[in-house]
This record gives sequence, C-alpha cells and structure tokens, in this order.
Amino acid sequence: MLTISSLRYVDRFYVEQAQLLEDPVFLSGKIQWKQKGRGEVATSGNRLTITNNIGSNHIVFQNVVVDTPSFYQFEFDAGVKNVEPTSDEDWARASVAIIFRDTNGERTGSTMLADLVGSQAIKSFSEKLLLRESLGSIDLAFRLYNSKGQFTVANPIVSRLQEFPFYQKIRSTLVFSWFFVLAILIFLLVRLASIRNLFALAFLVTVALAGVVMPEGIMTAVNQKIAGLLPQSLLTESRRLLGLLYDGNKFINPGAEVSKIGHFLIFTLLGIFAGFNWQKIGIFFAIISIASFAFVTEALQMLVNGRTTSVGDLITDVVGGFFGLVIGIILVWCVQAVRKLKKIPDPATVDH
Repeated sequence: MLTISSLRYVDRFYVEQAQLLEDPVFLSGKIQWKQKGRGEVATSGNRLTITNNIGSNHIVFQNVVVDTPSFYQFEFDAGVKNVEPTSDEDWARASVAIIFRDTNGERTGSTMLADLVGSQAIKSFSEKLLLRESLGSIDLAFRLYNSKGQFTVANPIVSRLQEFPFYQKIRSTLVFSWFFVLAILIFLLVRLASIRNLFALAFLVTVALAGVVMPEGIMTAVNQKIAGLLPQSLLTESRRLLGLLYDGNKFINPGAEVSKIGHFLIFTLLGIFAGFNWQKIGIFFAIISIASFAFVTEALQMLVNGRTTSVGDLITDVVGGFFGLVIGIILVWCVQAVRKLKKIPDPATVDH
C-alpha cells in the first residue's frame, strides 16, 4: 500500500512556481491572445468559442517564454459541438497543441495535448511535460482546422513547476528499496526455476527494463512506428478496453495505446514463465514476484527524464502478469493430464 500511494501521489512533490499565461480566463475578451484564420471567435465569461461555418481554419494562441530544462503543467477545459472534418488531412479537427520555438522565434516542433472531433462535452485536460530542449518560448494553441462546428475552451493554465528539495531523496529511496526486494526475488527464482528457462527469463526482464528506461521522445517515435504496422481495428479495440484503466487523454497521440499493449504483453509472458515453473516456486511466490517487478518498473520511471509513474500502467502490468500465470498453470496441467492419459491403457485393448 505504501508503494501504491507513493506512485499515485508522486506528482504531489511538485509545486506550482508560476502561472505564465496572461488572461487565462478570457475575462478581458481576446486582448492577450493572438489569432489567425477565417473563423469567428467569441468570449462568454471564462470561455472562448471558435466557430467555423464552412470548414475554414482558425487558431487562437498565446506565446509564453519558458526556461529549459524545466517541468511545465498544462491545464485547460475543452469541448466540441458538431465538429466535422471537411478534408482527409490529419489536422482536420479541433486540437490543443504546444508549438516549440527557439530563441529566435523559429518553430522547432510541436506536441499534441488534446484532439477532439464530433460532439464532446467540456471536460478538464491536464498534462505535465519536461521541456528539455534549448527553447526560447512556446505557443499554447487552440485550433479548429479544416473543420466546421464549435470548439470551446476555458481556464487555460501554463505553470512552471518546481521540485521540493527532498523529492529526489524520497524518489531514490523508493526505487532502490524495490530494487533490493527484486534482487532477492530474482535470486530465489533462479535457484528454484529450471536452468534451461533462465535465458527466457533474462530476455523478458531485459525487454521490460529497456522499455522502462527509454526516453519519452524515443518511446513515442517507436510507438508510432509500431502503430503504423498494426490493424486499425486492433488499436481501436485496445483503446476501448484500456479506457477502463486510463483516462481518454492518454490516447490523444498516435501510437499511445501501443505502449499500454506492450505493458500487458510483456507481463503476460512473464506470468506464463512463472506458471510453467509454479510447482517449483509456488503460486504465492510467483504472484509476489510478478507484483514486485511491476512495482519496480513503475518506480524506475521516476528516474528517467520525461517519464512518469502511472497507477494505470501498474494495474495493467499486474493484470497481464496474473493472466499469464493462469495460462501457464493451465498449460502445465494440460500437459500433465495428457501424459497421464498416455500411460493408461485403452480398456478395449486389454485381454480379459
């Protein structure tokens, strides 16, 4: 329970240092915000609404000076009404994005915070990013691009975050304490498991850890490449099932669901491995090993730039591991049953 609480509330060790947007509640109309496009923009209370009637393009944005490398928190409320793409382009919808600019104001890249289409009630979005590049500023951009309909946003917040001084010590203590537990479990597993299976175990553990320590930028690129090779129906169904554990915001970027599928598959294979050896190591020990490794991999991400812990990932890992454990045990039972049947002679062939 202590570890679960630590993972769930680890972001609480950050404190808001500064609110960087001017007029985040739109009370002064659109004075502090720049615009481009052919749509109509109106403000009402703390909301701003972009309306396109003929599928035109419109963007409302504000430029914010940033100090890198630093963590930044982006929060806003957003919803759409009757937003319909009028072309096949990727950006034919409503979106919220961050545009990165260098010290000369030149665009160097962007990242998506939200992507909406159809009709969706206004809800809150929140994303924490570590801006590591040598940037001069960013644009927080609300766009209704190649679409018609209404896009409403409210209460945008851009905050620079600061760690408490003792956060690093708490984080490191948590990670290394679980590494110590994991080392003991692996030692016992090696002693109890079959030697011929150790290569399989080492491979699975290596793959899992490689995914954990991979920087966010590389991980995103890999996920998008893999997503391009998979059937769209598989990604859609996976996103629907994973929605039971994750908020829809987690799948706004192409390939985001691939990472979650990877979590489940790797731990399913680890569970199958443990199931194959359950008679030697015991079911209880197998369960403790799977859960502990899941805790360790999530805790380790606290030490990787751009990566954060996730209770949803932890649950996905544990569920995948237990699912694989059940499969492994059933397969062992089936093999044993077949072997017993082969040793029993057919009554029809026995002479009386």
